This record gives sequence, C-alpha cells and structure tokens, in this order.
Amino acid sequence: MLETVTTTKFPTLPALTTGLNSILNANGTRFGKVTIISREQMEEGSFPKELVTCQVEDGRSLQLFCKYTAGYSHASHGHRGGVPYEAEVYRHVLQPLRVSTPSFHGMHTGSDRDDVWFVLEYIPNTLRLNQPDDPDMAMVVAASWLGRFHARAEKRLPAPAIVSTYDAEYYRGWSQRTLEFARATGVEAKWLAPLCAQFEEIGPQILSTHPTVIHGEFYPRNILFRDYRIFPVDWESAAIAAGEIDLVTMTDCWDDEVTGRCVTAYQIGRWPHGVPADFDKRMTWARLYLQLRWLGDCGRADWWCASCRRLRNGSAQNSGQIDNESIWRLDELRTAGEQLGLIQA
Repeated sequence: MLETVTTTKFPTLPALTTGLNSILNANGTRFGKVTIISREQMEEGSFPKELVTCQVEDGRSLQLFCKYTAGYSHASHGHRGGVPYEAEVYRHVLQPLRVSTPSFHGMHTGSDRDDVWFVLEYIPNTLRLNQPDDPDMAMVVAASWLGRFHARAEKRLPAPAIVSTYDAEYYRGWSQRTLEFARATGVEAKWLAPLCAQFEEIGPQILSTHPTVIHGEFYPRNILFRDYRIFPVDWESAAIAAGEIDLVTMTDCWDDEVTGRCVTAYQIGRWPHGVPADFDKRMTWARLYLQLRWLGDCGRADWWCASCRRLRNGSAQNSGQIDNESIWRLDELRTAGEQLGLIQA
C-alpha cells in the first residue's frame, strides 16, 4: 500500500511521480513509465530525505534515495553547498571517478527555483562506520578507500569549476570565528590569538600542497559500510584541499592505536611508492584546522561531536559558558600548535 507523505518538506505524490519519470528517462536512460509503490521517510539529518520504491515499465523494482532542499539551508559560513551543489559533485566529480558511491540518477528543479532535489541509488543493508561489530576494522578499511580516492582525484585535477577550494579567506574565517567564540565565552588563553594569526599566515600555504578533492565531512556518520565496502554519502562539503583533512576528520576522537592503523592504510592507498616527507606536518596542520572549524561553528543550537556518538544540545555561545567538548577542542588546538612550534609548551 502506498504510504502518503503529507508534510510540506516532501513533494506531493504527483510532483514526485513527474520528477522521477523525468529523471529516470533522461540522459540516455529509458526506464519507461515509473510508478511509485511506496515512500518511507528517513532519519532527517540536515535535509528531508526518503526511500522511494518504484516499478518501471519492464516490471523491475527500483529503490531510490531522494533528498530535498525544501527551503532548508545550513551553509555553515560557506562550508557546505546544499542539495544543488551536492548533486553537481555527484554528477561531475564522483561519477567520472567511478568510486563506490551510490549511483547518481539525476537532479530535479520544481516550479520554485529553491525546490531542488536529487535521486541516488539506494544501497540496502548498510551500517554507519561506527556501527559494525568491529568498528576499528571498518575504520581501517575506510582509510584505505580514502587514500585511493584521493590519489585518483588528485590525478584528475583541476576539478570541474563547480568544486569549491579552501583558500586563505576560507581558513581565516574559521580562526576569526574561533576568537569570537572564545571572547563570547570568557576563555582566557593568551596563546590563542597569536596561534590564530600564525594559522592565517602559514596554514593556507601548507594545506594547499598535494591538493585533491576531499569529502569535507568524512565522519563515520557519513560513511556507509557493507561487506568490507565503503560508500561515503553527504558530499555537500566537497572541496579542493589537503587530503589529510579528511583523514583527521575521520579519526577525530578515536584512540591513537586505531588512528595509527588508519594513517598507515591511508598512506599505502594514496602513495604506494612512498609517502611525502612533509606528510606528518600536514597532518598536524589539518588537525589544527579541524579544531578551529569546530570551535568556530559553536554558535549552532545543536551539533554533533566529531566522534558521531552523541548529539550535543545547546551551545556555549547561547549559554555564555564554554562546555566540556569545546574545552577538549581547545586543548587539542593548543597541542597541535605546540607540535608545530607555533606556541611554547
């Protein structure tokens, strides 16, 4: 029985039927008449999405993942591009690379130009990366995948013009917002302003070496795992930057032993003939950037800690007090600064 979706976050059944018939019969594909059998709303996340089961003209059944703009936006100071941008990343970057992401069927724009959605292949029986019986093993598999992906993407640079690039202004924004956050919460850290100044001066140059296309939010919650295969999703933060950013993002909050195994797997995947001499240095700069990005984004009402294991409710800026997660990230920020010789231990 067809489930009726009544919320305005989702297209009406006639609109969805029209859109899917257009998408699935474009660009040389010919599925014929598409009939929707069922619709199942999925865990919402940043944008509304649903699993749509269809029957096509030859009797086959298709399961589709549909993601909608629905007037939502969480650009995070330009870090994320939204549904239309993600669709273009699938179309112009991921499909040509032939990586193990869900197949991209197409994008649809309704009568309202803000009504944009795209359709992917639905991959059943997957788990988020921190959900398998042996998540540490899954992490290492993902790190190996990531190294191979970065190597392949680097060879295809320059990327299509639609792909964002982390430039000096982008990095400066996060350091400045971190300072604003520190002032708003009464943080007394004399080392913070000088560290941010040096990050703005040196960081963009260091993090622009060995560029590739990165996911941008390569957290375990955005990585699906099945039968030792990796299927990253949510590519709206994809950009041209240092691949080490994805690696430190994935291993954020994981213990040193697992992180070390992931680093080795990544290095073998990306540079099988020898790791660049400045790899460790770039890793530390990437770790420093990651802490600035989290601290500079603490004004949101709710946000996930990077371990992806809990949702933090409330923000330090709203309460006027710094929370334990932010204290931990300040400690990590200072440690990275000390390792790079930017501040004294």
